[in-house]
Amino acid sequence: MPVRTMTSSNATPGSNPALNLRPLSLGEVFDRAFNLYFTHIATFTALIAVVIVPMALMSYFQTRDLFDFYVNLFQQVRAHPGTPPDTSQLEKLQPNLPLTAGIYVFALFGLPFAQAAVVIAVSQAYLGLPAQFTASYRFALSRWLSIVILGIIWFIAALAAVIVLAVAGFFFGFTIAAAVSRLGPTGFFAIVGAAILITAFLAGLALGIMGYMTYAMSFIAVIIEHVDPLAAFSGAFRRMFAADQLWRGMAVALALFAINVGAWLVTAGAGVLGVFVFKTPALYAISVGLLSLFFTPFALVATAVFYYDIRIRREGYDLQLLADRLSSMATTSQTATL
Repeated sequence: MPVRTMTSSNATPGSNPALNLRPLSLGEVFDRAFNLYFTHIATFTALIAVVIVPMALMSYFQTRDLFDFYVNLFQQVRAHPGTPPDTSQLEKLQPNLPLTAGIYVFALFGLPFAQAAVVIAVSQAYLGLPAQFTASYRFALSRWLSIVILGIIWFIAALAAVIVLAVAGFFFGFTIAAAVSRLGPTGFFAIVGAAILITAFLAGLALGIMGYMTYAMSFIAVIIEHVDPLAAFSGAFRRMFAADQLWRGMAVALALFAINVGAWLVTAGAGVLGVFVFKTPALYAISVGLLSLFFTPFALVATAVFYYDIRIRREGYDLQLLADRLSSMATTSQTATL
């Protein structure tokens, strides 16, 4: 039986610039990510909307009464600035346990599968194949056990990291307190202490951002390469923290973080303004939901493109086998549909 090639699928190396598989500059990584995202934005957002929309609705009904309380409180303070606000109603607002449980179920179990489906669709589009909704979810669900195991591994790793950082922070704080009591709160020491705290905060932020990128690398490997979760976990650290990729990975992570923060400030600010102007929390829920609906797929697109770039740079990753697998999956899905 002849081996399937890219030419036998719906794509050829000359028909799609994404198949020019060479190392990319950081500018090219984001340029390719934006092109892929906006070309297939309907498919990507539809894949993630399966989970994001129900979560947004549950979050709205969960927080609706709380938002109403704060709107009324704000109006009371404006109308009677000299009168202490009445906060007695706040104690009566109890969380809706079924809604809370539903949000956690969707976040812990539904969202990873939706993200996996987006990764599959991104890979299909990256290789010039048609990005298909049904096929992407079918392929993602076939990896459900590996996704769950990877999530458990990362939960244990994150818990261990939190414990280590908490212990280190305790000893650091104890040392600072001892030095202050011994030397006194001099101006020079206060400046040095503040500089150390700021440096520690920035280092923690950078470590957290890199941790997210490393998780994303392992997640993509589990989805598209069929490697076991433990190998994907360890391999992601080797790739992200390699000397020739560390600063590139940090730059991509910081760019995604800045885009997310900027988009959140705009959408959340508009949502909060809408709450107080139109007296309804629905606008805030819609704005935050839209942010998740559109930013989450873009982050996955950019991360996937960077993942392929790392593999091509460091390991000469041959995407031919991946194209064959995804093309076969698409053919199987179309046959099943017919």
